[in-house]
Amino acid sequence: MRVDPAALDQALGSWNALWAPRDRSLAIDGKTLRGATDEHGLQVHVMSAVGHESKAAYTQKKSPA
Repeated sequence: MRVDPAALDQALGSWNALWAPRDRSLAIDGKTLRGATDEHGLQVHVMSAVGHESKAAYTQKKSPA
């Protein structure tokens, strides 16, 4: 997966401004879901961001293969 470094920096900065008092760090993880396919027959990959202190799942998104 390709990520625009400037967009990632902006997104993480925005997250930090909103949520840093609650969670000082994030765990970012990706998974390939075995046996799951999308509408084009491709394997499904998901990315998630979870707060270390709160254990809150901030987002979970399907990512492009």
